[in-house]
Amino acid sequence: MQIYEKGVSNSILITCAFEQTHSQLLACGGLDTRIFVFTLNRKEDEDGLNKVHELSKHVGLVTACSFLDENFLISASNDSTLILWDINKDGISVRQLLDHEAEALCVDTCSENSNLLVSGSGDKTVRYWDVRMKKACVKAFEDNKYPVTSAKFMPGRESTFVSGNSIGEIKLFDLKGTSGLAEYSEKGIAGVTSMTFSRSARLLFAGYRETDIKAWDVLTKNVVTKMEGAHKLCVNSVASSADGKLLLSAGRDGLLKLWIKICKTY
Repeated sequence: MQIYEKGVSNSILITCAFEQTHSQLLACGGLDTRIFVFTLNRKEDEDGLNKVHELSKHVGLVTACSFLDENFLISASNDSTLILWDINKDGISVRQLLDHEAEALCVDTCSENSNLLVSGSGDKTVRYWDVRMKKACVKAFEDNKYPVTSAKFMPGRESTFVSGNSIGEIKLFDLKGTSGLAEYSEKGIAGVTSMTFSRSARLLFAGYRETDIKAWDVLTKNVVTKMEGAHKLCVNSVASSADGKLLLSAGRDGLLKLWIKICKTY
């Protein structure tokens, strides 16, 4: 059930994210190269989203963003860079990660250790990062045949994550391995744009280059819920709140939508 929507930009929105400690902050960005940071107001008689920051340093469109915590945000862009932002100091950029050789298409932060990141790129690599290190890129997974368009850590794990590609394949990885542990895909499906897990990690919600959102059962590898027509145009990003009660989506239609999750069991 959708509970709120807000027009944020006249441009296309590509990404959205919840801060995972208290879920009081959320961010989105897209074609106009800016990132917008909002506070979430749950009072019914007031505006649900209040803008607190507008971040601008990328020279290309913003493809993804993820909160490390209440103080820091990481963003990815088709200018091939990842930028780390201090959102407590008027949105100052504090570090740029430059290892990708083509557009950076996705980035995610580990919930167990916010210093750990995973990203994907048009260079067909998935990269695992530790921002505490001088050489931040710890490992590159290079056995992908297609651009990596989405990546997401599994809740409760520092070394396990999923990646999605431009032909709709989703693969489960572990840092100790070099190839995927499991795969989630359907015939004729569009490219993956974004993914987020349920709180228990039993379900994986995925957005595609179409108007629907699908929920995969991680164990059975089957689609258990399909939110048809979630957006008028393709779903560019999905994100979950820390308490598991809300799903956030951003679409090419320029809308942010908040949903009460249909699959409450997980």
